[in-house]
Order: sequence, then C-alpha cells, then structure tokens
Amino acid sequence: MSQRFPIASFTLLPSSTYFTAFASFGTPFILYTIGWILLLGKAGPVNYWLKTLLDQTGPVINVYSLPGMIFIEALLWSPFVFLMLAAAFRSMDPSLEEAARIAGASRLAALWRILLPMTLPGIAVAFLLVFIPALSELSATILLYSGGTETIAVAIFRLNDLGQIEVVAALAVFTITVTLLVSLPLNWLSNRGRTVPTGAVSKS
Repeated sequence: MSQRFPIASFTLLPSSTYFTAFASFGTPFILYTIGWILLLGKAGPVNYWLKTLLDQTGPVINVYSLPGMIFIEALLWSPFVFLMLAAAFRSMDPSLEEAARIAGASRLAALWRILLPMTLPGIAVAFLLVFIPALSELSATILLYSGGTETIAVAIFRLNDLGQIEVVAALAVFTITVTLLVSLPLNWLSNRGRTVPTGAVSKS
C-alpha cells in the first residue's frame, strides 16, 4: 500500500472546504465578531459550560482581553491563510518529499529541509497580507477592545473623533513605518526560500 505524504493532504481536501473558505469572505468581520462574542462572552454558552465543569463562579474565557482579541482575530483571518498556504502546498512537486523519504529522511527532516524552504515565499506572503490589514482592522477590534488593549486602529478612530489630527497623522506614519519594517525582512525571506538548498535530500 502506497504511503501518503503530508503534502498530499492538501490535494485530497474536498472542494467544499475551499468553497467554505471562499464563502467566508462574503461575510463582514463585524458579524463574525458578534457571533464569537455571543458564543464566548461572559454570558455565552461556552463560559457557562466551563464554569459548570470547572466549578468556577466567574467567566473562564474573557474575549475582551488581549489573548481573546488575538484569538478571535486569528479565527477571522484563518480562511485567508488556509487558502494561501494550500495553494503553496498544492503547487509543490510531491516527488521531492518522496525522494527525501526514500533517501532515509524522517518526516520531520523532510518537513524542515524540503517543505519549509519551498513554502517560505507562500508563508511570508500570507503573513504579510494578513498582518497589514489586521494592523488597521477596526470593525472587529472596536467591539473587543477594553482598557489596556486599545489597538492602533481604535486609537486613530477615537482620536480623530476628538479632533486630534496631529496625533492621528503621527500614528498613521508609525503604522506605515512598521509595515515597511516588517515587509523588508519578509521580502528577503521569501526570496531566500525560492530554491531548495543543495543537499537538502539526505539521510537524517
């Protein structure tokens, strides 16, 4: 019986998986956020079950904290990341990983020395295309932020409402600078990962 390699799993996913990921882009982030707040909020069913299970009096999950905000933001952008990385894996030649396994490399070695270098451009592009809009995302974070978790987008919105245009301009310049500083190393990393290093297929 032939062995299926990890890379093949992306080519065997049902078409409904991709359809669901594409369809999710048609739903505004604010609706997703409201749904997650209703599900994971203090009066939501998940907190009720966890409080009953763990015998706690207060909520176990706080979606208005920094970890909660990061978790929900990650869920919002996960379909986009999935499509980007799935496309990167599907475009790869499975014979490279098969050759590594035949040469005696373990699954971890094949992943580290074959798959990762070849998918670095896709990973870098996916991170960049998520990081830039997430940095300025407002519709979800404005519902989740609390004291100490105010994001740049929420701060710009609030300060602009107060008429502090100079501070808004400074934050805008800061946001652009951070985006450029993140883009430069990722661009170098993506170019570095375009070729598989010589001798990558070896015993491990």
